[in-house]
Amino acid sequence: MTKNWQLAGRKAVVTGCENILGNAIANCLTLEGVTVIHIVSNKKDGCVCVDYAKEGAASSLKDKIGTADILINATSGLHASISTPADISVEEWQAEMRTEFMFPRELAHELLPGMIKNQWGRIVNLVGSSEPLDFGIEYAASGALQGWSKGLCRKVGQHGITINCIQPGLINGMEAAKRYKHSDTLRTEEQVIPFGAPGEPEDVANAVAYLCTPFADYVSGIVLPVDGGMSRHQH
Repeated sequence: MTKNWQLAGRKAVVTGCENILGNAIANCLTLEGVTVIHIVSNKKDGCVCVDYAKEGAASSLKDKIGTADILINATSGLHASISTPADISVEEWQAEMRTEFMFPRELAHELLPGMIKNQWGRIVNLVGSSEPLDFGIEYAASGALQGWSKGLCRKVGQHGITINCIQPGLINGMEAAKRYKHSDTLRTEEQVIPFGAPGEPEDVANAVAYLCTPFADYVSGIVLPVDGGMSRHQH
């Protein structure tokens, strides 16, 4: 990016840095002069390791990292959708919901007091599709995360805090993109992706960076698809 996003000196927490999008976002913010705390689910040098599905994980993490100006929740909606059995156990359901909804929500509420005190803050959540293709936990978690974001942004806007969601489409390096073949759509009415190809992790990272900047002060409560126009029919 060539624009000065006016983010130098800010502190950000980016979860999901073990995956390609979380890592790309962390790198993008670092290049803009942001001090980034990388959160991962498996041990990695230079990162803070957290079990997203463990109860109390957000509170424990807050004790380690302190306050932050920016929170990027990238633990949800980033894997290929897999149909969930209708008889899924309560334990399995709760573990996934904790990773994809409860942990991001709880971490945000842990960091919000510091943002309110500073009268500035940015929360950006990566979410999955709003239109279920089948029965899957990730759709339920994504819907909950979007609804929570839209509601809470009305409570904290007066403090200069914005809360938004980014909805990635088919992005190179993600499992869903590996299965995408343009030839599969040649006999259909139109291409699945109007641009004709999956996007890059940097496309998502740049959109996240924009929402973190002062240039997006008046943007809050949105779900922004970054998918080359693929999701134009979603509500």
